[in-house]
Amino acid sequence: MVSPSRARMLSPEEVRRIHYQLALSDHDLKNDDAAVRQILPYFSSLRRSGNIRHATAILLPFWKRADPLGGALLMGKVLERLTPSDQRAVVTRTIDLVFGSLHDEPSLSRLKAAFPHDFPGDYASYRLALLAFRSGDPERSERTLLGTLLDYPDSLFVSEAEQLSNRIALPGASPRAGLILPDISGGALKPYMRSILTGAVAGWEAGASHPVPVLVRFVLPRQSYSRWYGDLVSHEHVGALLGPFLVRDYEALRKKIVSDQILTVTPSLPPDPNNRFMVSMAVLPEMTARGMAAFTLSLVPKARAAVLYPKDIYGKSFVKAYGKALSDGGGTLKTPVSLPSGGMHREQAVARLRRMGQEISLPSNGPMPPGVTNRSGDFVSYGEKTYFLIHPSSMLALEGHPPPSPYFFLPDFDVVAFPNDSPHPFKVMDELVYKEIQNVDVVGNETLMVVRRHWDMTSDIHNPLYSVAPVNLFRIAGGKGGTPDEDAALSRLTRITGKGPDLLMLESYDCAAFLSSLMAEGFTTRYHLGVTALAQKSYNGLSGPVSWGLPGTVSRLFTLYHFLGGDWEPVRSLPITNR
Repeated sequence: MVSPSRARMLSPEEVRRIHYQLALSDHDLKNDDAAVRQILPYFSSLRRSGNIRHATAILLPFWKRADPLGGALLMGKVLERLTPSDQRAVVTRTIDLVFGSLHDEPSLSRLKAAFPHDFPGDYASYRLALLAFRSGDPERSERTLLGTLLDYPDSLFVSEAEQLSNRIALPGASPRAGLILPDISGGALKPYMRSILTGAVAGWEAGASHPVPVLVRFVLPRQSYSRWYGDLVSHEHVGALLGPFLVRDYEALRKKIVSDQILTVTPSLPPDPNNRFMVSMAVLPEMTARGMAAFTLSLVPKARAAVLYPKDIYGKSFVKAYGKALSDGGGTLKTPVSLPSGGMHREQAVARLRRMGQEISLPSNGPMPPGVTNRSGDFVSYGEKTYFLIHPSSMLALEGHPPPSPYFFLPDFDVVAFPNDSPHPFKVMDELVYKEIQNVDVVGNETLMVVRRHWDMTSDIHNPLYSVAPVNLFRIAGGKGGTPDEDAALSRLTRITGKGPDLLMLESYDCAAFLSSLMAEGFTTRYHLGVTALAQKSYNGLSGPVSWGLPGTVSRLFTLYHFLGGDWEPVRSLPITNR
């Protein structure tokens, strides 16, 4: 041991290093108790990744024997100091410690509370759910599992939580609902399904003071939606389903769902005209397209519109519906331009727009070109619009020739429709400026409201920015709903995700809140529940007002928002029906 007088002469780092070396020596001599006494007081202050890993190997037997909770807490706090390979080793030891030595609810709850969004809190939460399941409390197990999935979206134990959720069954014949989701542990669908799950869980709890239980199933690899549909409907006797969410799942079971007369409430699928007990609260791409076309024509009668659309199912569905609605209203759709992901593709797509028009040069001497009525410095008037002049570099002039004349680009279109599904739409807005496209109205969908950066649109190159949506997501992202209850709901969604909710999350929240309130009122049969839902005819929630009437119909109130002064201001609203 280092004497107290000697220790006072050394720096904390030197003392720590000496005790670490003494612990290694004692451990090599099989004097494990002495090794623990040497290193335990200094474990939390170790900084080097390798030293921490070696120290956990020395301390693990002691922690298992004497202080498993303390060991798990200490290892969890040092993980961020480790290299990836050392982190894997310490995570494995932590799992070993919790699995083998922490079996009581108070200790697991303390571990979870200490790490509310990180490992090992996720493992403790999963173990709590497993403890409740084994003790015969399926409802508490389900609630804990859902909390695990929401609070720890990147957990190593998502698959284990999904598998345990699939095993939960409720005794008796008490009212209950079902929710079937694709696997959320990875893949392209993960962010969308997480939005649905987050909104659904929060909405279900908010829909009633004492909501009925909801059983959640996950379609894991080599499983099918039909398997869990049969489990919930035939064996668990759920009264209604939240979902389906994917076209492939609904189409595979459409006849069965219709014949079972089970109420389905979906935030993502269009209503089926042959299924009277299907309620859709989806903001469908075709509805957004018709709304954007109507607002396009209100901004510019007989508008000539270009479209920058994502090269996916959403974008293709949008272009078809937008083009028809625009044409029916007297407008003209220019050749649509697809927008694959990636910066180079973005530049190429906007360059294609740049070919839809002409450059008009203004010579320094002589008459102004036809259509140009006035020039003041670097600004010219053409028609009813003012354009900023572009000055080519003098280096482009040929030897012995005067420098190139300034010019402006005159587009053959009045509006750019932009049904964006990228998290970076303003990179496209920037590209319009880089390609000298000005004086066109940019009309986008709701995603323009929730991006991190907002172009203030006060530059000389002026493209007014509009967004078409059923609700002002910009204000919602700031936690500003219409009522105190809505504010509280938005705050909860933001706490869960760490960011403002997207539209799919809000739609899922409304579907769950509507169904939860409906089932809490009580029902005698599935048929009775379905008829009651249809009789409601409308719902006004976080995603805006929605209504339904004849089978296969859904109506949303869309609003045109204009970006002004750092906020999105409503211009006008219009009800849009899917059919």
